Amino acid sequence: MRLKKFVLLALVPWRLLVAQPFEVTYSFSEVDPTTGNVDPGNVPQVAGLSFSSFTAQGVAANPSASGRFSFSGWPVGAMDGSNDHAAFTGALSAFSFYEFNITVLQGNVLDLQELNFYVRRSGTGPRFYSVRSSADSFNDNMAASTGTNSKLTVLPGNGFFWNDDNTSTTSDQKGSRILPGISHQQLAG
Repeated sequence: MRLKKFVLLALVPWRLLVAQPFEVTYSFSEVDPTTGNVDPGNVPQVAGLSFSSFTAQGVAANPSASGRFSFSGWPVGAMDGSNDHAAFTGALSAFSFYEFNITVLQGNVLDLQELNFYVRRSGTGPRFYSVRSSADSFNDNMAASTGTNSKLTVLPGNGFFWNDDNTSTTSDQKGSRILPGISHQQLAG
């Protein structure tokens, strides 16, 4: 199966140690098939932090749709029509990924509690994905949970897996929750 489409629509609650909970969203509302691999929309603004734009690395030069961060050119990773995650033959690519950065500004401290994002998948989109961090040089997938979404499973090793190869979604799917843990506590600027 070709990994063709992955949509990351929202990031939600994080907390500053000064007891200022906040929520940030990347809406991708300015994205269209000519905008390139960097989301041209405004980056989130939170006192004490700096956010980068979302970027796509190692995939097509332009998005395949408007209003979402959707690119073709993902590596091959599973047999078409198979719902068996054990039949997945690919590995996460060190060269094809989405990326954004959070910088803690001097004099501030960040206690990152969780990331939540929504995905939408075409019938030929990626079946397997994870979230990694520079805290461990992008070596390990961060702890993951799907909540009550029955279309997704978290496999051993904290990778998300679409349960049905024929599943395409026309609406945003909740259930991609990341729990960063101790390595993302008390991050000082």
